[in-house]
Order: sequence, then structure tokens, then C-alpha cells
Amino acid sequence: MSAVGLKPEMSASAQTTSIALGAVLIIVEVLGLAWLMRWLETTNWRVGALDGFTAWFFFGLTTQGMEYVYMGFTPKLMAINCGQLLVSYVVAGAVLGGLKFRAPKEAATA
Repeated sequence: MSAVGLKPEMSASAQTTSIALGAVLIIVEVLGLAWLMRWLETTNWRVGALDGFTAWFFFGLTTQGMEYVYMGFTPKLMAINCGQLLVSYVVAGAVLGGLKFRAPKEAATA
């Protein structure tokens, strides 16, 4: 918080709103990643983790990079934000890749 000049004194309602909006954004992120992985026909958790990393690299990292460039984020804040996004994309990708949402192709064609 000090990296962006915020004070830790935040009202309970502001904290609740921030947490709720953050949860909604995470749900949208995971739904988008699930859609992408289904389109890519991801078959296991390792490929899912790689898909998550790739999505982070091309979308998360670049978006955070734009904030760094135009909003004056410090390198420390950039590392914190990008690191958090990296972990969330890779973990979500691995979990989604490990889940079996669809029938195997052999069963679907029979």
C-alpha cells in the first residue's frame, strides 16, 4: 500500500466492496481462462499450467506493464502485482487443466 501512497485506514464497507469486486474479477478471469483452455483442448494439468503462464505473459504481464509505464508504478509494485497474477494464472490453469469437463473424444464420436 505504501508503494502507491495509500494509508491502511480503510473503512469496513470500503474493504468489503473491494473484496467483493476483486472476487468478481477473479471469477471473470477464471471463466475466460477456462474458455481459452477449452478452445485449445487442454488435456492435463501440466498443459493447463503452461496455458495459464502463456495467458499471463501475453495479457496479464502486458496489462500490468502498461500500468507501470503510464501510472508511474514503482518496480516493487510492478513485481508484486505481476507475481500475484502469475501465480493465479498458473494455478488456475493447472486446476482447470486437471478437471475433466468433457467426455473423451472417442466417446463423443460413438
